[in-house]
Amino acid sequence: MKYLLCLVIPFLVVSPLRAQTLTIVPDPFVDTARIHLSIVPADTVSLMVIDVWGSTVKVILPDTLLSNAVNEVLYDTHSLPAGPYIFSLLNGTHRANARGVKTVTTGINSLSDCPEILAHPNPCSNRIELWLPRAGQAQLCTADGRCLWPAAKVYMEPGQYTLDLDGYANGMYYVHVAYDNGAMETLPISKR
Repeated sequence: MKYLLCLVIPFLVVSPLRAQTLTIVPDPFVDTARIHLSIVPADTVSLMVIDVWGSTVKVILPDTLLSNAVNEVLYDTHSLPAGPYIFSLLNGTHRANARGVKTVTTGINSLSDCPEILAHPNPCSNRIELWLPRAGQAQLCTADGRCLWPAAKVYMEPGQYTLDLDGYANGMYYVHVAYDNGAMETLPISKR
């Protein structure tokens, strides 16, 4: 009986046949993202940029043969609007992802305007997909501060969640998250 052992670690996919890594520096980036990627053994890969809605923004490397070493790609990000992106390295059925945030130069050294919580579609009609990058306690509240979901904060692991707003009136709502590391974030949601 043959077994295939596969160990998955964030941003690193390892199997007996393949290993690939992907990192973005600096993160956040302003004008240029320096993408470090490696693949063992050498193979043909595709590298793409994906927005928060899951749409491919740009295919940086379409079906490109990479050597069995660390490769570096410089990506000019002038055409990207500010916000979070997923850089995805695809090799057959193997994929490695890295998150990067495009910022603008404002003279303020803060990323508070780039939300860690992602929501789509926003505004929404009945359902909205939330993506939490880290574990924390979350609540949905009205504009006047009443907590709707849940009455007490609920603990959520990192990942994607569907929030059902069916039955709630149209208007502004807020998702409040208190992360395990002490940071807090609020994301406005509009239901129409």
